[in-house]
Amino acid sequence: MVPTRPQQSELPLSLLKFFLSDVGGRLLRLMLMQSCHLSPSLLTEKCPYWSVGLPVAVSTLLYLLWPEKQELVFGEFLMAQCQYAPLQLYLDLMASLSPDCTGTVCFLRGQSFLHCGELAKAHYWFMKAACSLDEPCLLKMASEDGSEITRMGYYMKLMRMYEQVSASDLIVQVTSAALSDSSVDNENMPTFWSGKFKHLLELNDLEGAYTAMISNPDPVRRKDCLRRFIVVLCEHGRVKELCSFPYVGLQDEVVSLIELRARSSDLSAGVYYDLLYSFHVTRRSFRRAAFTMYEYATRLARELNDLQSLQKQGKCYLAAMNALRVVEKQSAWIVRPAGWDVGTATRVQAAKRSRRRRQTERKGHTSRPSVHVIEITELQKEYSLVLARLKLVQHVPDLVTGDKRTLPAEETLALLVQAGLFDMAMDIARMFKLQFDTIFEALTSRCVKLSMNSNAEREDWEWLSWNDSIKNSMTKDLSSVAEQAWQMLQLYQRQVPSFGMEVVHAFHNSVARRLLFLGSVLPQWLIDSYLRHFPSELLQLYLQFNLLNEAGTLALGYITAVQGRGREYYGLKNAVHANKPAVYLPFTVIEQLVVALEGASPGSTEYELAEMLQEHLSQYNMVIDSVNKDVVDYRKTAGRLKLGSFGSKR
Repeated sequence: MVPTRPQQSELPLSLLKFFLSDVGGRLLRLMLMQSCHLSPSLLTEKCPYWSVGLPVAVSTLLYLLWPEKQELVFGEFLMAQCQYAPLQLYLDLMASLSPDCTGTVCFLRGQSFLHCGELAKAHYWFMKAACSLDEPCLLKMASEDGSEITRMGYYMKLMRMYEQVSASDLIVQVTSAALSDSSVDNENMPTFWSGKFKHLLELNDLEGAYTAMISNPDPVRRKDCLRRFIVVLCEHGRVKELCSFPYVGLQDEVVSLIELRARSSDLSAGVYYDLLYSFHVTRRSFRRAAFTMYEYATRLARELNDLQSLQKQGKCYLAAMNALRVVEKQSAWIVRPAGWDVGTATRVQAAKRSRRRRQTERKGHTSRPSVHVIEITELQKEYSLVLARLKLVQHVPDLVTGDKRTLPAEETLALLVQAGLFDMAMDIARMFKLQFDTIFEALTSRCVKLSMNSNAEREDWEWLSWNDSIKNSMTKDLSSVAEQAWQMLQLYQRQVPSFGMEVVHAFHNSVARRLLFLGSVLPQWLIDSYLRHFPSELLQLYLQFNLLNEAGTLALGYITAVQGRGREYYGLKNAVHANKPAVYLPFTVIEQLVVALEGASPGSTEYELAEMLQEHLSQYNMVIDSVNKDVVDYRKTAGRLKLGSFGSKR
C-alpha cells in the first residue's frame, strides 16, 4: 500500500507559519498594499495575486524577522505567546548577526530567562535594560498600559515580576538600586522601603529588615512594617531578637501594637503577653512588666477555665511579683484602672475600698475612684489561691469542676479542708486572715475516725501524703494511719504560736471541743499545752461537758499553782505575792464545780474531790488574807517613809 501525502491541515504548524497567521501576516499584507498599490480586496489570504508581490513580501518578511531598527515584532510576538525557549534562540541568532545589544533585546532576554527559571541571568539583563529606557520599543514593552514609563516605574514593574516567582533576593536588589537612583522626595520611596523590608524579613535578615523599617519616611507604612515585624518574629518564637532592637522613636508604638495584639489574640497561646513582658524587662520597665503579667493572669481567670489556664495564672503571678521585687520597696506597686475585672483577692480589696467610698459619700464628701493600687501582698494572695486550686485539681478534680475554679478564698478554704489539704488550708487562712477553726475541727474529726477504724484505706494514706508538713516530719516508728494523723495534729500544735495567740486559742478550743463532742479523751500533749496557755478555759470546758473528775483534778492543781507550787505547768509567770502582779484564779467556776461535785453520793470520787477542793480553797483564802495584810503593811510603811522624806526637805 502506497503512503498518501498528508493533508494541509495535518502538517505541523511551524513558528514562521504561526507568525504569519497572526501579526506577521497582517503587517505583511499592509506593507504589500502600500508598496504595490494593491486594492485591499486583493489582499485576502486566498488572493490569487500573491505572486505579484512575492518578492516584496519576502523582503518585508525578512525585515520583520531580522530588523535593522529597534523594533522587534517577532521577538515581541514570541514573548506574548510564551515561547521563551525559541525566543532565546532567536535572540542568540540576532546576537551572532549584530553584536550591538539594545535595551529591547536585553529586556527580552531577561523575560526569557525569568520564565525559564534562571533568575540571576534574568536580573542581569533586566538591570542592563534599565540603562536604555529611552528606546520606544522598550518603553512599549515595559509599560503595562502603553503609556510612558519612568525609571522608578520600571523598577516597580521588576518588583511585581519578581514577586510572581517569589524571588525575594532579587526584589531586595531591585529596591536597593531604586533607592540609590531616586531622590529623597520621590513619591515612590515609601513603596521601595516597604518592599525591601518585606522581602528582607522573608529572607530572615532581621537587621536589614529593621533598618528598612526605620528608614521608611511614611509613618503609616512604617507602622504597618512594624506590625508585620512583630507578628513574624512572634510566630517564629524570636522573642529575644525582637526585644534586642532599640526601636528609636517607635517604642510607644511597639508597646501599643503588642498590647493590641495581646488583647485581641487567643489567650491559650499568650505569645504576645510573654513578648510584652520581655520587652518591658529588657528596657527595665519592671512595673509595666508586672502589670502585663497581672493583666494576663486576670484575663486567664476570667475567660478560660481549665488546668492549663490555672498553671499559666500561677506563672503570671510569679513573674509579676519577681518584677516588682526588683523595684525599690516604696515603688513596688502597680495601678489597676477602676472597674476593671480582677482576681479574687483583689476583688476583696476593691470591695472594701468601695464600701469606704460609699461611706465617705454619705458623709457629704465626694471621691474620684479612677485607679486602684495593687501591691506585692495582693499578688501573693492571688498566687496562693491559684496554687490551692491547682492542688485541688490535681488530687480531687471532682471538687473543682466548672466555675469552682474561680471561687473566693473562703470557699477555696472549705474545699481544701474537705479534700484533706490541711497545709494549703493553713496558708490560705493565714494569708487571708480567715478562721482556723474549721481546719482544726476537720483534722480532729479525721483523727478520731481513723482511731475508731483499725482498717485504713488507701484514701486515708493519700490525703496524709498530700501534706508536706507531715511528710517531712513523720517518724518511722509510726505504722498506722491514725498515728500519723495524730502526729500531724500535734505538729500543728507546735506551729500555731508563730501565727499569733488568736490562732493558738482557736487551735486549743477547736480541737478540745471537737474531741469532747465526739466522746474522745483529750491527749496528754493537748492537755499540757492547754494548761500552759488557757487553764481557766479548759476548766470551763470540762465543766460544760460534765467531766467533773477531770475538772476537779485540774482545779486542785490550779489552786496549788497559784500559791507557787507547779505554776510553770499552768503558764503562770508568778505566784500570789505582796510585791508581785496579781494572779487570776477562776474562783466562780471553781465554786460551781464544788457545788456540782457535792451533789454526788458520799464516799464517791466526786464527793472526795469536793472536800479536797473545799480544803484547798480554805488554804488559798488564808494565803490571800496574809498577802493582803502584807500589801497593806507595805503601803503604810512606804507612805510613812515618803512623808518623812517630805518633812526633812521642808
